[in-house]
Amino acid sequence: SRDAHRVAVQAKGYLNQSVGNDAVQQAHAGMGFYNCHAAAVVTNASFTSSARVLAERLGCRLIDGSQVRELI
Repeated sequence: SRDAHRVAVQAKGYLNQSVGNDAVQQAHAGMGFYNCHAAAVVTNASFTSSARVLAERLGCRLIDGSQVRELI
């Protein structure tokens, strides 16, 4: 939450697998449940192609391992 703007964030830390649709669905559900303005999934890994498609359709931002380093 910042300046009355709320973001639902789902964080996933995986060593040897990609993040799938479940995480995107959970972030999107959390957005509705907690009355947030946006949803995002953050991981140290990567996302499956189906998770990317779903996130685009739902308007959920995906931040993968390469982008996490940039944010820090």
